[in-house]
Amino acid sequence: MKFNYIDIHSHLNLSPLLETKDAILTKMRELGVGTITVGTTLETSKMAVQIAEENENCWATVGLHPCECSIPSPTLPQGKGDAPGYLTGSGTQLESLLIKAKEMRHEPTPAEDKLWQYLKGDKIGYHFRRQHIIDRFIVDFVCLAQELVVEVDGGVHNDLQVRDDERTKILESLGFGVVRFSNDEIIKDIEKVVQKIKEYLERKVLPLGEDLGGDFAELEKLAQHPKTVAIGETGLDYFRDQSETTKQKQIELFKKHIELANKIEKPLMLHVRASNGSDDAYYDALEILTKYSHRSTIVESLPLKEGDAELRANFHFFSGSQKCMEDIVAAGFTISVDGPITFSHDYDEMIKAVPLDKIMIETDAPFAAPAPYRGKPCEPWMVIEIARKIAELKGLDLEVVRVQLLHNTAQFFGLDF
Repeated sequence: MKFNYIDIHSHLNLSPLLETKDAILTKMRELGVGTITVGTTLETSKMAVQIAEENENCWATVGLHPCECSIPSPTLPQGKGDAPGYLTGSGTQLESLLIKAKEMRHEPTPAEDKLWQYLKGDKIGYHFRRQHIIDRFIVDFVCLAQELVVEVDGGVHNDLQVRDDERTKILESLGFGVVRFSNDEIIKDIEKVVQKIKEYLERKVLPLGEDLGGDFAELEKLAQHPKTVAIGETGLDYFRDQSETTKQKQIELFKKHIELANKIEKPLMLHVRASNGSDDAYYDALEILTKYSHRSTIVESLPLKEGDAELRANFHFFSGSQKCMEDIVAAGFTISVDGPITFSHDYDEMIKAVPLDKIMIETDAPFAAPAPYRGKPCEPWMVIEIARKIAELKGLDLEVVRVQLLHNTAQFFGLDF
């Protein structure tokens, strides 16, 4: 099949395109348009591969979208102000708890005071509160971001094992991990106690296999399919959730995708979305990519050898600043753009500035249809409008742009057409 355009990022595996994909694919063939169907979960990755197998003008990516990490915690009441305080007492109960907590903060035990000197001020990289109310309890220390409660047990607790066990069960039912240390442990070896707390905090961040249903091993098998041309979409999304817990989970999942991309020598399809008015997620992703951009530096356990090729990565649906684009390109990566460039002037200067050999085109169909199709479900053949707008902004002949975009796509994804 002769290709005129390739939409490098679409979702024929999602509604409403899934239900009408045969008609869409027919129109794509008529116009000489191919597409890469992108996986965001294990299920949609399987569907992407199946669509690619069945259609000459389709390829696939497989991955777990970073927002898959935004797994809601158990529903907990909101505290005072902006803080997720979990103050769930009421009336005289809450009033008495607040008074008691204040007294305990002013009169800590020697062990509590010693541990607080190590935990306060984010000294170990996580923010802790002390004598904090959760449900009906006052806990000694809590890291709300990592949902970790640290309890200090004095001699009196030796006689309260049943009560402590019940307290722990309730806290765990609310989504908190609970670790306990005796006064003696803290007084005699505080460094060991702090190290154990750090280790638990890391474990709270890292168990992605459980959070994501153990999908990654099966995903690796799909990644090796001959029509799977990239890993992703993966990356960082700070647009709605900037919590440290979610960020750390996304980072670890991102690194797993990088490991896989390096292992099977396929590029990355990146989803990176910054918080409003910022390039923050782009620069965090860029820092990670730069660190692991050469396969011989990723992880020692992989069968790597000197001189392995550099990692390829494309920032899909790029919406960052011109300076951010320039830094991405300088680091050796590429960007792709979508429908919004056809109706928003926010992207004009960035597109004028990006080197033509560092950009690709996509639709992200069924989302973000370009002009003149706004308000309708986007379809991959609409990618033609993206190419036209790039040619217009750069003051180049459309044919020159079209040929270069095809070349960029073939080179980046290793396609032969």
